[in-house]
Amino acid sequence: MSNEAIQYVNQSLPTQQQRYPGIDKAKCIKGYGPYRYFIPAPDQIIAYIEGMKISGTFTPNPEDSQSDFTYALPIQTRNQAFHAAWKSVAEWSNWTWHVGESFTVDQLSGSVAVTEQVERETDTTTDGVSQLTSGQLASAIMQTEAETNMPRLREMILIAEDTSFNIAQSERLAPWLLKFAEKYRDSSDPQDEATVWSAIRTGASMLRPQDANLLLPLLNPGHSIETSLVTVKMLGRIFEAQPPAKVDEHQELANEVCQIAESLVNPHAITASQTAAKAQLAIYALAAMASSRTEPIVEAVQKLGVTWFTRRTLRKLHDLSNTWASHPTAVRKAPRQLLDKALQILKSD
Repeated sequence: MSNEAIQYVNQSLPTQQQRYPGIDKAKCIKGYGPYRYFIPAPDQIIAYIEGMKISGTFTPNPEDSQSDFTYALPIQTRNQAFHAAWKSVAEWSNWTWHVGESFTVDQLSGSVAVTEQVERETDTTTDGVSQLTSGQLASAIMQTEAETNMPRLREMILIAEDTSFNIAQSERLAPWLLKFAEKYRDSSDPQDEATVWSAIRTGASMLRPQDANLLLPLLNPGHSIETSLVTVKMLGRIFEAQPPAKVDEHQELANEVCQIAESLVNPHAITASQTAAKAQLAIYALAAMASSRTEPIVEAVQKLGVTWFTRRTLRKLHDLSNTWASHPTAVRKAPRQLLDKALQILKSD
C-alpha cells in the first residue's frame, strides 16, 4: 500500500468503531484463525487473515440476497484452503468482492479500527495436502481414522471443493461428504461451519438428479449450523444443469422444498434478507425440478405484493429459462411449460 493510501486510511478512520455487516455474517472466516480488518470508507474494507493480505471494495449484488457471491482470487494466499474460505462467504453475504492492492502486516498496524481475535484449536494440518491427486484426496478424506485429525480433515474437505474428481471417485465421495455435513451440523465448533457448507456444496455438485434425495436430511431445521439455504441452492443447480423429463418426478424432495418456501413467503419473514434469499432459492429449486407446486407458490408471491421480492424472483426464473434455452439437449415440453406459467404469473404483478 502506498504512503498516500496509508495516509488516506488514517485520516478516514471513523471516530467510533464500526462493524462491517458482511464480515459479521461471514462466520466461516472465524474458522481460519485470528483476523483483523478496518473500514476506511463505507464501501471499502482491508483485511488480514493469517497470510492472506487483501484490500478492496464490496458492492451490493442486486440480483440476489446472501445467496450469490461473485468471487475473485485473493492476491496472496498460503494454500487452497483460503480460496475456499472466501468462497464460503457466499452463504452469508450479498456483496461482490473487488480485489485491490496487497499490503503488509506492518503497514496495517496502527490503522486498525476493528480487531477481532478468534480462539481456535492449534492448526496441525500437514504440509502437502494441497499436492494430493484427486484419488489420494478422496481416499484420505474417507479414511476411517481421518476424523482423529480434524484440522487436517477440514482442510482436505475445503480443498476438495476446488478439485476435479472422476465419476467413480464422485460416486463414493458425495455420500460421505453429505453424511459428514449431517453429522457435524450440530457442532458448536465455529471451524466446522465452513467445512459443513463446503461438504454440502461439493457433495451435491456430484449428485445425479435420481440421487438428489440424499439432500433431504439437510433441509431439516433446528441445528446449530444452518444447512437448508446452501442445500436448496445446490438443488437448483442440480436441476438447472440436468432438467427433469416430466413434471413431479421428485415429489418427496419438492414437498420438503415447498414447505420451506411456504413458511417464508409472508410479510414478516420476507423482510429479512437471509429468509428472502432462502425463499427465492426454494422457489427456483421447485421450478428447476419441475414441481407442480411451483405455480401455487409463485401465486402466493404475487399476492404478497412485495414488489422488490417479486421482481427478484422473476429475474431468477428468467435466468433459469435462459439456462434451459441454451442447454445442449432440448428441455422437455412439460417442464418448460410449467416454468413459462410461473413467469407469466409473476409478470402480472
